Amino acid sequence: CHLLKVEHLLVRTDSQLMARQIDGKYKVKNPQLIELFDKVKVLASKFSAFNVEHIPREENKEADELANRIFKKKKK
Repeated sequence: CHLLKVEHLLVRTDSQLMARQIDGKYKVKNPQLIELFDKVKVLASKFSAFNVEHIPREENKEADELANRIFKKKKK
C-alpha cells in the first residue's frame, strides 16, 4: 500500500485481540508478537490514517473459508 502511495488504510480482521492490540486498547504480552507489533506500528505511521476494524467471523464467512483453505494446504 505504501508503494502505491495509499494515504488512508483500513485493515479489517476477524481477530478482535489483534485489532485491540493495534489500537492500543490491549497490551501485547507475547514476546514473539512484540516484534511484529513494533513493525506494524512503524508501517502504520507511514500513512496519514491507519485504522483497524474488527469484523466478526460470522459476518465474513467467505474470507474465513478462504483463509482456512490456505492454512489447510500449508499443513500438508
